Amino acid sequence: MYQNSRTASNKLKNRFGNILPKELYRPVLMCDSKDMGGYFNAVLTPSFRKRNQDIITQLPLPTTVVDFWRLITQMKVSLVFAFEEHLQATDSTIGKYLPASETEKSSFPPFQVSMGTWHQGSHWEERNLFVTGTN
Repeated sequence: MYQNSRTASNKLKNRFGNILPKELYRPVLMCDSKDMGGYFNAVLTPSFRKRNQDIITQLPLPTTVVDFWRLITQMKVSLVFAFEEHLQATDSTIGKYLPASETEKSSFPPFQVSMGTWHQGSHWEERNLFVTGTN
């Protein structure tokens, strides 16, 4: 049920040892290298119209930022909701995965992430991102 989540190399990709994706619902990442692996702590969930439409995951760890962008690009994700984003400033277990400003480009080889627009309200932010690079 949780075989891949509990392997020695993948345990390090889980923020918490008791929050693991079941194999049946886990997206499997494609990879060119055996070192990269196909595991990321995420689950596919149905929407009202389509099976496996949505993905639920944790904010990336410092060691899983590239895997996070692999998930986004391989699953062709067009919208990301990030809750508790302000925790990134105080929680060292959350990896830097977004550019800090509209002019900054962030590099997560093989990915480059830049911001198109950034709108901010009192309780929300909307960032339109450009992701280049493939994996």
